[in-house]
Parts: sequence; C-alpha cells; structure tokens
Amino acid sequence: MHEDYIPLEDCVDGGLYRVKARNFSIAIYEADRKVFHGRRRKFDEVYVWPETHWDASETFGTAKPIELLEMVDIPPHESRSVYLARKEKEYRRD
Repeated sequence: MHEDYIPLEDCVDGGLYRVKARNFSIAIYEADRKVFHGRRRKFDEVYVWPETHWDASETFGTAKPIELLEMVDIPPHESRSVYLARKEKEYRRD
C-alpha cells in the first residue's frame, strides 16, 4: 500500500476495485491505459467513464484504488454498465 492507496505498479488488469475517484467508488482497472472505468451519473444520464490512476499523471490522475475486490467476470449477456451497477449494490457500504 502506498500512503492510503494501491500504487499503479500493484494494480491488476481486469480487477474490480473500490476507489476514491471524482465520479464513482467501484471500478474496473484497465492496465494498458492506466485507467479505472466506473459508472458516472450526470444529470439524468448514467454511463461508463474512465478516470486515470493517481500515479499515472500529475495533471489528470483522479482515481486512487483502495481495495481489490475481485477479478472481473462479466457474463456475455451483461453490459459493463449493468455489471458495475450490480457490483455497486453488492459492495455498497451503508
């Protein structure tokens, strides 16, 4: 652990993470682009949005991974957005 988050080099491609980010708290990590994809809500729309890992860019890094929850396994019939919505409910902290 690096300070209060998982450093870039320790993140696992395709992992589902609890993150501190501008727009979401559960996200899928994509190593090639060094980004987390999570569901963003803006006005009446919900869509999958990328945020860059904190260590990847001094200017654009906005996501700090806190915990690896599981490896992503999206069923063929389910979109990434629906999968993330389901996991947000499953891992919600009340």
